[in-house]
Amino acid sequence: MENDDVNRYVQENVRALRTERGWRLADLSERLQAAGRPMAISTLSKLERGERSVDAADLVALTEALEVPISRLIIDPELADQNAVNKLLNDWTQSYRERNQAIRGLEVTTAFIGELPIADATRERVRAWTADFFENYDFDAAALRLFEALDMEPPTKPKRGKGKN
Repeated sequence: MENDDVNRYVQENVRALRTERGWRLADLSERLQAAGRPMAISTLSKLERGERSVDAADLVALTEALEVPISRLIIDPELADQNAVNKLLNDWTQSYRERNQAIRGLEVTTAFIGELPIADATRERVRAWTADFFENYDFDAAALRLFEALDMEPPTKPKRGKGKN
């Protein structure tokens, strides 16, 4: 990768990230001021137009102002867009898998609850707990609600000592 390529990538990425956020050049200038690297609006404009190159201090300040890793500024913008699409697809796929696992877990658990020898009112509270657990993945809170539903006292965690006496 040539130095000119890196400068061009930074210029294109700064403009893209700034406009993505709906910021004016003045907004980015203020954020750079806060990051300790003041840059006039005219300087930023030159940077985005390719009339000014960036140095290491500029890169550090720009990453802080734009809240991105340095790799996001020096990567080819076409690859950055593809990486964003790939991340979005991976996140969606992971979420879909987790949701399907939760739905399957809810189905199995609900069937099991139906077989428990407990009162119907308790069964409904346990079903509500189960649905809440699989929806929110908050085990600690859901476990406490389960003990409440079963009218049981939750177990206390043993205190750990600093060692044997």
